[in-house]
Amino acid sequence: MADRRSPRIDAGRVVVVVLFALSMLSAVGKAWATLTSPLPAHRAVPELASCLLTAAFCGLVMTAYLRRDRPSATDGRPAVWLAAPLATCLPLVMPALPTSPGGTSRSLLAFVLILSGSAWSLWAIRHLSTCLSVVPQARRLVDTGPYRLVRHPLYLGELVAVAGFALRGGHWLHVVLLLALLGLQLYRASREEALLAGQVPGYTGYAARTWRIVPGLV
Repeated sequence: MADRRSPRIDAGRVVVVVLFALSMLSAVGKAWATLTSPLPAHRAVPELASCLLTAAFCGLVMTAYLRRDRPSATDGRPAVWLAAPLATCLPLVMPALPTSPGGTSRSLLAFVLILSGSAWSLWAIRHLSTCLSVVPQARRLVDTGPYRLVRHPLYLGELVAVAGFALRGGHWLHVVLLLALLGLQLYRASREEALLAGQVPGYTGYAARTWRIVPGLV
């Protein structure tokens, strides 16, 4: 007798795609508001670039999640399933935090960090592609693009961009959020590496010749 059961719905994939679709729409809306605002060019151009990079990043995340195959292994630790989604969603809280006014120099440095971190993240996700996951999962070894330099370039780009948002916000709560994100990403990275070392051929050698997140430091 044929199996008439309905195909299993990947709830995690649905949640991630919906979350990043909403984030992309928000970025596009903000880009349009910036484009039609009376802001001077020196403020409007970086803001518009940041919004467009964010929208592109969200689009790549959704594409990767919709195309990816099943993993060969997944870390099932409860702590990981708490830390990984929290690290993914934590930067989304930043716009709701209080801000402190700053000068032109602070704003300029903040936008440099935001744009460089976002662009780096975009480069990283282009190479990570369908191996992308929120919780640690094993698929295949990725050692191209920025992955030739560090094992977690996506985390590096995100931390740099969030540091830029924290600098632009100028409130101590932004620093707390940035430090919390750093701790979560370091824990997340350690769990990913433990899983990949046991499941992906060649990962141990790759890990031995690369830095974890920041070349020369971590």
